[in-house]
Amino acid sequence: MRQAFLGYTTRSLLVCVVLGAFTAAVLHLARFIGMLLLAVAPWLGSPSALIPWFAFIIVAALLVQRPGAAVLTALIGTVAGVGAMSLMAGVVVEAVFLVGRAVRRRRRGAIAPVGDRAELWLAVTAGILTGGMSYATLFTIQEFLALPAGLIVLGLVVRIVAGILYGWLAFAVVRGLLRAGFDPGGPRRARRLESTTSPSAGSPR
Repeated sequence: MRQAFLGYTTRSLLVCVVLGAFTAAVLHLARFIGMLLLAVAPWLGSPSALIPWFAFIIVAALLVQRPGAAVLTALIGTVAGVGAMSLMAGVVVEAVFLVGRAVRRRRRGAIAPVGDRAELWLAVTAGILTGGMSYATLFTIQEFLALPAGLIVLGLVVRIVAGILYGWLAFAVVRGLLRAGFDPGGPRRARRLESTTSPSAGSPR
């Protein structure tokens, strides 16, 4: 499969495009639910914390282990969605994975393989921080500022719990795709891996 910019394959770029489209669709739903809840539960926010609107951005970072995968996916979600919330989430997710993988590369010489459990904590951390970013935007909503302090704190707790769940959900989606035989790198990557693990032509049988 032909290599594209920054080591992306055509398949990995398509993965980002598809996940970006999913992000836009789910973000639209989260905004709609958030608007419905604004009058009765503004601490759930808009986009609503009850909808995993940033989970597909985390999936992109887990599945396409290339710099900028989360931002690219989020940018597509922003273009197809409403507002810059998707892009803000992409920047947060991208930063978490860049730092986390840089630390692992420095300690162990390489990042964890796609679907490795070592990346679960990155997904969960990205979910928590994205939830925190979403929570910060609530302070621009007048109805939220008028709430009692207890409900304001509850809004943060909901986003932390949701971030943990959505990070785990993204990791579970990636593991499910891998079990189903999906290769984010495409057949060319698979052939390279096979060639590196197969015995040499002159080796004894």
